[in-house]
Amino acid sequence: MSPIPVYVLVGGSSRRFGADKASHPVDGEPWALHVGRRLAGPGGEVVLVGATAVGGTRRIDDAVGVEGPVAGVLSALRDRLATLGSGRLVVASCDLIYPDPAWLAPLWDALDQREGMVAAAYHDAERWHPLPLVLETSALPAAPASASAASTGSPTAASSSAPGTATARST
Repeated sequence: MSPIPVYVLVGGSSRRFGADKASHPVDGEPWALHVGRRLAGPGGEVVLVGATAVGGTRRIDDAVGVEGPVAGVLSALRDRLATLGSGRLVVASCDLIYPDPAWLAPLWDALDQREGMVAAAYHDAERWHPLPLVLETSALPAAPASASAASTGSPTAASSSAPGTATARST
């Protein structure tokens, strides 16, 4: 798997945590950078998405007119397309606990194995685990419709792929 950009969502208010999670130190660095660097691996780009600036890492704003994490995902898709052209990207929350790049391999494989698949995330017997998420920029035209469905909590055109993963097709 070649390095792909990792977009780390830092737009939440951290109300339950009691302090800004994105800048909270984990292993001597801000949590958001810790997450991004672990998932990006050597040579991978880390981009923060949301209002919190951390260090000198590039940061982009959430998409306007969309609320919650979907605003960050939409902004990440647009940024990836504008800066690097079409391709894949990873979206992660800033509060993942010691993320492992191996978590991305089944998601990457699900996209490789299913033609027309534009996003892959984990799903267990009970619920979706939407982050980390691996996306194709071709999901962008479907993003406004998906954003509406995501804000209501209902997945769009989901189908099982590998054990422990689920993927969504653009409709």
